[in-house]
Amino acid sequence: MRNRMTTASTRHLLVLTLIILCGFGVRAALHNYHGLEGDDGFSLSLARLDIDTLLRGLAALELDIHPPGHFLALKAWIAVAGESLLSLRLMNILADVATGALMMRVAGRILSNRAAVIAGLLWLASPLLIYSDNLIRMYTLLSLFAAAGTACVVEARYHRQRWVWYVGAAIAGFLAAFTHIVGALILVCLALGVAVGWLMDSTRRLYSLLIAIIAFVIAGFLYLPYGYAVWQVYQSGRPLGAEISEAKFDEPFTALFHVIAATLTHRLGAVGVGVAMTILLVAAAIWLWQRRPRQSTSLLVMVWAGLAGMAILGWVAGFYKARYLAPFAPMLLALMAVIIASLPGRYWRGIVTAGLVLILASGVVRDLDHRFRDDWVAAASFIRRHERQNDRIIVIPDWGQEAFRFHYQGNAPVVGLFPQVSPNIPYAEILEEQSANANGVWLVHYQPEVSDPDRLATSWFQSHASIVTEVFPAGMHIRYYDFVLSVDALPEDAIPLDARFGNMMQLHGYFLPVTQGSAVDSWLHPPSNWVQVVLYWEALTPNSNVTPRVRLTSPYAQVYGEVLDRSNDLLDRVPISTWQPGEIWEVAYDINLNPETPPGVYNIEVMVLDTDGQPLSTEGADAGEFWVIAGQFIIQ
Repeated sequence: MRNRMTTASTRHLLVLTLIILCGFGVRAALHNYHGLEGDDGFSLSLARLDIDTLLRGLAALELDIHPPGHFLALKAWIAVAGESLLSLRLMNILADVATGALMMRVAGRILSNRAAVIAGLLWLASPLLIYSDNLIRMYTLLSLFAAAGTACVVEARYHRQRWVWYVGAAIAGFLAAFTHIVGALILVCLALGVAVGWLMDSTRRLYSLLIAIIAFVIAGFLYLPYGYAVWQVYQSGRPLGAEISEAKFDEPFTALFHVIAATLTHRLGAVGVGVAMTILLVAAAIWLWQRRPRQSTSLLVMVWAGLAGMAILGWVAGFYKARYLAPFAPMLLALMAVIIASLPGRYWRGIVTAGLVLILASGVVRDLDHRFRDDWVAAASFIRRHERQNDRIIVIPDWGQEAFRFHYQGNAPVVGLFPQVSPNIPYAEILEEQSANANGVWLVHYQPEVSDPDRLATSWFQSHASIVTEVFPAGMHIRYYDFVLSVDALPEDAIPLDARFGNMMQLHGYFLPVTQGSAVDSWLHPPSNWVQVVLYWEALTPNSNVTPRVRLTSPYAQVYGEVLDRSNDLLDRVPISTWQPGEIWEVAYDINLNPETPPGVYNIEVMVLDTDGQPLSTEGADAGEFWVIAGQFIIQ
């Protein structure tokens, strides 16, 4: 008998270990699928401050609304592991692995080994926890403290010295409270769990309760100065969390539906899904409580207190982002594992587990869409491929530059300006100073509706330079402004051409920043890719009333792309009719491709049309009958 029990325990331990390893493998494999987010760069910049400056700034709520716990941990981790993307992600991945182990412990303690395995499977595929791992923020660490506190509350029931575990829960709650603003709610949930656990305990030793009260009172007292400062911020009308809330709730139940769906599935949280999940979860919770009140009541109270608290914060204070729910995911998933493991019949348990894991996994797959994450990788890559000599990059707001710098491998100098552009600051003088002596400026606007709500920086550039191109990576808007409209001679990177159009226009050369790519684009400006070409024109006669036409054509003259019309480009600011002979104008065109363009080699075809829309004849070494080929682009 003892041998069989030992074999079963060994087999169970191996299964749990395999789940942990699989979970680690999934998280490690996804660590570089997305780049840093803007908030990640902000965390990185704070972690680089000296400890005194960091603590003073956070205590005054000047650097961030959140307490210093995570930033201190990140600072210590970077000192040991460095700042590579893998090392930065690994801190959260390891914390999440510990969270998964605690989830399995909680479910196993409450019910059985079967519940522990189910909890592990749910943790393995949890989209919100995996999403949090790929942030350099405090949500995974917060989840670990929440899971540790939950484990202490549950574990206390099985030990004579219950007060030790109650103190452990208070310590975990205290650490959570000093990690993120949501930690205060976690502290309250753990206190409720301890109180309910003591009431459900048949022994009800008074000294255990008194020690627990003292521990949580001390934790609350230590948190009080920070909590009071946060309350003052709320009273002032300043947002407690992100400037942009992911959702606005008119009713508390709508908020609850959304909170439950997002905690489980992250981005699959439609209202209908939330309603269905809430009804099922309420029914299942009541059923479990009726069957196993002593074992499950503490966990049920903590889960529902946390979900209801987050719903109230979202509804009343507008304090909501799905990532704020991450610390409640371990509690909720452990509860669901206990519910599933309590179902009668192996068949039904297997069906429900497989179905829920599939739903969770679909949330992970949906998170892989780059449109849902700040895409600094795409932004940095695009600028690097299109930048030219003596360009400059300005990132607004200033703290967004850290995420951009992390991924940028080009040569242009990068500067971050303004926490927010407003009329109260000398933004025009600063922009003029930063743009001085630059041929072109890449303006990277991160969260422009917050960082420049009145479009002041954009208006300044629009009035001082011509726009060349613009792209829209997720979370930001990038524009390139050209301050050098004309040149004395072809730049070194331009390819010379000898072509004249009707003795009215001469094409001196062209420049193609990128010469190959896909016809489809889903990151920067869906659904189609753009091909940029820079042409160097000269008007051979004054008052030339002609129109250049630039297209992407096949070798058989079939058109697959035409130029985008963009206000405030060079031709809009300086019409051809105002050009004088001897001036060489640098004109950039974005050719919008047909997304169904088949792979192959295509020509950049250039013509000049007269007032009747007819092409002018061409002459010169590089001229065709009435066209010129200004380079080729390969569709892959």
